[in-house]
Amino acid sequence: CRTKTNYNSGDSTKCIGGIYKSDTGIHPCILCPSGSRNPGTIASISCITCSSSSFCPLGAIYEKNSTLLTSISQAYAYPRSPEMDLFEDILLNNMFSLGSTDHCLVVSPIFWTFILLAIFLILLLSIASLYWWFSPEKQ
Repeated sequence: CRTKTNYNSGDSTKCIGGIYKSDTGIHPCILCPSGSRNPGTIASISCITCSSSSFCPLGAIYEKNSTLLTSISQAYAYPRSPEMDLFEDILLNNMFSLGSTDHCLVVSPIFWTFILLAIFLILLLSIASLYWWFSPEKQ
């Protein structure tokens, strides 16, 4: 037979600074809204409204005098993009530029295409010659 455990919902655990619990019970604490604070020294059942000359963000512990805050502009000019911004355009522009001064032959895609074609051609010719030399005689 199971016995029911009766939790005392009247006990309220003290919340840390910046959060509060508006009523007693077993549930999590809530962040203090913007414009209010909870230093964590009070009963943590509500947040204190900040004065109009101070800054209190979400979950504030103490007031910050707004005259001490400096304004920082985070608006920076976006860097200018190149004329060709699509990968296909850049690839087509650089594929056949073997003699240009800013690209060397080794990084050219057409060079590596010719190298692979030569390797496959040599491989194909070696397989054909082996087949011709060692082919089984027909009876």
